[in-house]
Amino acid sequence: MRRFALVSALSILSLGAMAQQRWHIMPSQKEIDFRKMNPKPAATTAAKTTAVWELPAGARYPGEFEESQAVLLAWVYDYVPPYAVDVSSYYANAWGDMAAAIQDECSVWIRIEQGADSNTIKTFMANRGTPLTNYRFYVAAGDDFWIRDFGPLSFYHGSNDDLGFLDMNYYPGRANDDVYPDFLANQLGITNVRTSLYAEGGNYITDGLGTSFHSDRIHKINTVDNPWTLQQVKDTVKRVWASNAVVTTPELKCDGGTGHNDMFMKLMDEQTFAIMEYPNTVTATDYTTIQNVINQLIALKTPYNTAYRIFKLPMPTQDNGTTLKTCSSIDGDARTFVNGTTVNKTYIMPSYSDGSSGNQQGDQDAINIFKKNAPGYKVVPIDARGLTVLGGAIHCVNMQIPADNPIHFWHPPVIDLQPKQDNYHIVSKITNRSGIATAKCLWRMKGAASWNTINLTDSSGYWIGDISGTFNHPDVVEYYLTATSNNGKTMTKPITAPSGGYYTFYLKWAASVYELDKDRNFVLNPLPNPTTGVFDIPVSFETEMHLEAQITDVFGKKINAADFGTRERGMNKLKIDITELPTGMYFIQVIANGQVADTKRIVKQ
Repeated sequence: MRRFALVSALSILSLGAMAQQRWHIMPSQKEIDFRKMNPKPAATTAAKTTAVWELPAGARYPGEFEESQAVLLAWVYDYVPPYAVDVSSYYANAWGDMAAAIQDECSVWIRIEQGADSNTIKTFMANRGTPLTNYRFYVAAGDDFWIRDFGPLSFYHGSNDDLGFLDMNYYPGRANDDVYPDFLANQLGITNVRTSLYAEGGNYITDGLGTSFHSDRIHKINTVDNPWTLQQVKDTVKRVWASNAVVTTPELKCDGGTGHNDMFMKLMDEQTFAIMEYPNTVTATDYTTIQNVINQLIALKTPYNTAYRIFKLPMPTQDNGTTLKTCSSIDGDARTFVNGTTVNKTYIMPSYSDGSSGNQQGDQDAINIFKKNAPGYKVVPIDARGLTVLGGAIHCVNMQIPADNPIHFWHPPVIDLQPKQDNYHIVSKITNRSGIATAKCLWRMKGAASWNTINLTDSSGYWIGDISGTFNHPDVVEYYLTATSNNGKTMTKPITAPSGGYYTFYLKWAASVYELDKDRNFVLNPLPNPTTGVFDIPVSFETEMHLEAQITDVFGKKINAADFGTRERGMNKLKIDITELPTGMYFIQVIANGQVADTKRIVKQ
């Protein structure tokens, strides 16, 4: 659950003076008591109770990386009467930055509490040089601005891909926020499905193809507050999220109190995770928890039966460039670059600097890593320092509304190292409510000025074709798909094509592992450590590798070796047995294609 900030107009200073702001953090029970003493005004347009309790058959929740028609914001208000709309604080500027970035991609839908507040916000946006041009206001009572958590989860259903909302139980003390999905569904005239499940949108990730991810915080809350058995919670999650598979990860203990998985992990497409990496100087247990989550992903397969790809974003530093190490210190300011929002071809990234303060180079380094590993996205950094001290960041304060009339692609991409051949088969299932008129694959040698076009043909519901030519080492091929529906809409896969977000495959990789992208190729710490003998070392490589391990003692003497043979790209687990060795400390060198990839320490008990 999000912490609550009791912030009066007098305690909010300007964005430039943010370092001097005074924050008053209150746990949720104190917020509940505060709300009872200071109830918010009723909505101008009240929510209606027209919700249903059963999800339509065949419902599909789209991934956040799919097309959006709008993004919701709950505009910021003062927390004490007269609850004036905020157009002067750090928060107002942050919300203005978000609204400006969103409307470049789609409509920004803004919840306000009084109709007249719309003119105040429009004047504020115009005066700051970012006038609202693609927007819609909704007047409804509200309690707070964490709309990712109380806003609706959206799904498609029926042959026309009609939009529907899932309205989950939001925790007590924010009654106005809890009814907002029902209110918005009635405004839009769409189905709103209610559930008794206590859950928040910040603790929900889906690949758009039936697999969902959440932390075990949902288990803990619902076995107490409902109360349900653990099996009832699991069954309900799977049913209301229309999931074929549900992956439960351990919650972080030092993330500002949320327990939400969006604080450290994000799906960038059906098979690529961005995950926050703590430096090894961090003593908080979350360092190990994140390592365990990555280790957990090793055993999983994507919807295309391939290994998940992972790239790591660093833990942001403090303003002076130092890193928080203990759980209590991190918990008070849980900074993360991962808690951002993808909206069509833009990634709105939480940053931790402005023109005069903060670690500007650290922000730029994170932006560069993101652009390298998720090419094609426009990255818009927004200073999140006023949010992380409250237990959230950018992703927590907005919510995507999926596109109307979507074109949906299922496509196992041809990527990474490929064998030398003359034809590379392309297959995709592409759907739209009106049907697909044409589908094409555009490909080229990397760096070429023009694209080759393959007209894909419909074969029993799958669009197929071949990238054909004479390929030689060390060729690099990039491609993307484009489809036009019978009702005239055109979309690409990836969505960031042709802005640079292409699928890429290679005919030859560099011999040295050190020449590979270090954000995608790495060795994790042994688990368990200490060990009584048998332990695993998780590794991830972007191409298949011949993997070996050498075990040495503290003096560098070689004790043993293991050959794991050639492993496929993606996550792998190297199992090592040192049961016969005496107690003490040892070092494990992981060798990939003859090069030392990394060295890890293990303690034998």
